[in-house]
Amino acid sequence: MFSYLTKQPDPLERFAYDSAIRKKCTLTSEFVLLNDTIYPEVWIVVDLYSHIDPPLLSPHILRKNSARNEKLIIDLMQMPVPNSSYYKYNLNNCHIRKTGNLRLRNEIIGKLKYLKSWQTEQSLDKNAIDIIENTFDIDYFDIKSEKKVYIGFTAYARNPDNCCKEQISDTVFSNAIYDVCNFSSVMPSSATTTAGGSEHIIKLCDNNAITTSPIIQIKLSDEYNSWNACTMGYLQEDGLHFTAPPYTGQINANDKNCLINLQVMENIPIGAIKFVYIDNN
Repeated sequence: MFSYLTKQPDPLERFAYDSAIRKKCTLTSEFVLLNDTIYPEVWIVVDLYSHIDPPLLSPHILRKNSARNEKLIIDLMQMPVPNSSYYKYNLNNCHIRKTGNLRLRNEIIGKLKYLKSWQTEQSLDKNAIDIIENTFDIDYFDIKSEKKVYIGFTAYARNPDNCCKEQISDTVFSNAIYDVCNFSSVMPSSATTTAGGSEHIIKLCDNNAITTSPIIQIKLSDEYNSWNACTMGYLQEDGLHFTAPPYTGQINANDKNCLINLQVMENIPIGAIKFVYIDNN
C-alpha cells in the first residue's frame, strides 16, 4: 500500500473565525492511494491535526463551503481505472473554521464520536460514549500548537467480517496551514518596481520569536513562475527591515503585477506573507 499527496494546499492558505472570513476559501489538495487489495468502495476521512508527530487532532473544523454542521469531511474516493487498486480524491471548495477556546475539548470529543458512529454505522451507546470521553487525554493541549494545522487524509474500507469501516492507510499530512493571527504584515505591501531596491518593514506579531540573530534571511518566491530570491532582514524595534530584491519572473499582463510569497527563514510560525511586485514600465 502506498499513499501520498499529489497537490498541496496553497502556501498562503489560512484559517480564522467565521466572523473574520470575508470570503470563503477554495482550499484544494489531492490524495492518491495505491493499494494491494481492490475494494468495492474506499472512503476518505479528511480532518485537521495540530501535530503530526505524534498525530493529534485539532479542535478546528475543516468544512465544505456548502456544509454547515459537519465535524469533518468524509467522502468516497474515485477509482479512475475500473477494477484497479488505484484510488484518488480531490479536496476542494472548503475552508477551515477556527474554534473558540471554550469549545476546544468539546470539538475534539465531538469529532471522535462522529467518526466512531460512522465506522460502526450505528448510534453510540452510553458505554461507547464514556470510553471516548474517559480516554480523552486531559493533557492534550499542553503541547504548544504554534497556531497551525495540518490536513490529514486517511483511507477506510468496509471489513466484510463485521461490516464496520476500518482504516486501510496511514494518515498522510499536508503542509502546515497557519492561523490568520500568525500572519505578519509587510509595509509597504508592494515593491514600487520590478527592479527592486525599495525599503520595507515586516511587522512581526512577536519580535521576541526571533532569538537566533538580529540578521535574518528572507525568501521571496513565485511558485507559478519558478522564481525565487533571498535577501537579508535586520531586526529593529519596529520590525524586520529589508530591501526588495529585483524580480525577474513573469508579470501578469492584465494588471501589471505579480503576487508572491515572502517567508522569514526562521523557525517561527508566522506563515507566508503576501507581497506584490508592480511593473511600472
